[in-house]
This record gives sequence, C-alpha cells and structure tokens, in this order.
Amino acid sequence: MSWTISLSAICRIAHAFNFLPVSCVLLVVKADIRQDTVLETVKDYCARFQSANLPQELLGVCITHMDQVAWTKGEMLAVLQSHLNIVSAVFLSHDTPKEVLKKELLFECSKRTPTAVNVDDTKFQNLFYNSSSQLKEIECSKKVRNP
Repeated sequence: MSWTISLSAICRIAHAFNFLPVSCVLLVVKADIRQDTVLETVKDYCARFQSANLPQELLGVCITHMDQVAWTKGEMLAVLQSHLNIVSAVFLSHDTPKEVLKKELLFECSKRTPTAVNVDDTKFQNLFYNSSSQLKEIECSKKVRNP
C-alpha cells in the first residue's frame, strides 16, 4: 500500500495518539469495483494495527465513493464480518449530507471505550513504516518519545 501522507503529518498523528486516549481510529478506504480490493486494503490497515499491538476494538471503517460501485453496504458489511469480524462501518457517497456523515461518525466513535495508545518507536515503525524514509522516521519516533 502506498502512503501519500507527509512525514510531518505522520509525526503529528503519532503525537495525537500519545496526547489523550483514543476512542476510534477510522480507516478510510475508497470503494472499488471489486469488494476484494476494499477487503485487502482494510486487511492491510488491520495488520499494521496488530503488528503494533494495538487493540482491534479501536478500529472503525469508513468506505467512500459508494456512488461509484454496484455492490451495497450490506454486501460489503457481510464480507467485512466474515473475513475480519468487523460488524459496522460508515459508508459515504458523493451525495451524503454533512449532517448524516457527522451523525454516523460520532455514532461509530461512541461505541468504543477511549484507550491510551502510547506510540513508541516500535509502534511508530509498525504503523507508519516506509523504507524510503526510514531514517527520518526513526528521528521522528525519537521525538515522539522525547518531545
């Protein structure tokens, strides 16, 4: 999977994890014609979470671009539940009203108990590893531990 987020943004995310307990980490995934592609992307995110020894209960899923696929929310939820034991998700299309989005996101977050994540250098590497910028990430992870 390719990450298109800057190193400074990744460091800010790590600092935010360390600041206060987290109730939900929302995995935002673009819908694809093939449900398997969406499933593989979610699996990749879940694997990163598992490798960092973070509780799976913190993970939420948000699937965007639903207006561009033929499959339904119910069909995708069935796939997510059978393969990853994920029983709920937020689904968005181009015409989803802001109020509905806000309500669904808050509901998804409210179902979870806030948990301290405490990203150290090992968790940082497992969550955000990118071989092309490994040295920069190590420097940043040291800053996360000792701001």
